[in-house]
Amino acid sequence: FVKMALSDDGRVFAWGDNRYGTIGLPPGNPKKSGPNEVTGFGALVGKTVTDVFMSMYGAFVLTSEKSLVCWGYGGEGQLGRDPSASDYIPSAFPHLVGTVEKVMGGGGTLFALDASGRLWAWGVGHWGQMGNGTIERGNPTPHDITSAGSLSEKTASKVESSTDHVVAMMTDGSVHQWGHINSADVTTPQAVSIPGNRTAVDVAAGSNNGFAEHSAALMSDGTLWTWGENDTGQLGNGTRTANWAPFDISGLGSLAGKKVIELAKGLGHTVALCDDGTLHGWGDNTHGQLIFPVVSTVYLEPVELQAIPGMGPPSITWTTDAVLPAASEGVAYSVTLEATP
Repeated sequence: FVKMALSDDGRVFAWGDNRYGTIGLPPGNPKKSGPNEVTGFGALVGKTVTDVFMSMYGAFVLTSEKSLVCWGYGGEGQLGRDPSASDYIPSAFPHLVGTVEKVMGGGGTLFALDASGRLWAWGVGHWGQMGNGTIERGNPTPHDITSAGSLSEKTASKVESSTDHVVAMMTDGSVHQWGHINSADVTTPQAVSIPGNRTAVDVAAGSNNGFAEHSAALMSDGTLWTWGENDTGQLGNGTRTANWAPFDISGLGSLAGKKVIELAKGLGHTVALCDDGTLHGWGDNTHGQLIFPVVSTVYLEPVELQAIPGMGPPSITWTTDAVLPAASEGVAYSVTLEATP
């Protein structure tokens, strides 16, 4: 488990599991419960960081020059170099230099949106997650998938990937998916049909231990739709039965009467933020990801999460069991965390 934060003054911190040097220390250094500052190290020297993103044990930062700097696990091409390469020293991502507007993804498959609106994919492609029509272990070279499958003539707004599948939201509010879908490897994007001609404002994609991909889409009318595998109740629909037809759970459990404004994925669970500042989650709770102390290991419908003292104005990018460490003196952490389950 690895976490990253960007401070209000532009400093980058990482903490957690360091087996691949993901927190900016040589591999073999123990897990670090407090933040390790990476600012001014390696290729970050002299750079102004505007965003941070964490993939599967790989760290990415976007600079004001619209280029990427990355470090950590690169065993499947995530760092844009030889697929066997991992590095604890921040290095310049050798592709898309000076063109990146946003980096997205997770689970080992990375996506970048460039200044012209094109969508690029690289990294893990075991189950077709790169969306370029191929199955490959890993590819360090970004592929342009802007016009792949159902994405043709559309511009990406948000792309989420789990360990084996991808869900994307376009600027027109349409939702698309590819990768391991309903026991098949879908290698090019396909549109997701959500009833009622609705438009999406947020999406999330998660998985569990092996092919348990689950997806969620929040629509502009406030409805919340989930679909996919459901072994730990990660669809929040009151069952543990897989359902690949999107189902509206916005009125179930603790979400009844609430307005969801943001979604985030986890390992076997999903979290939703409501406009009244409350957090709600459903699915796996084996390690107290949703409710602690652990009373139930699974929640089949949404339950309200406990408040986290001192977190400030709500905004979420969820992880499986991470909490924000005490801030170092003089450092004001951004509320949004980037993490990998």
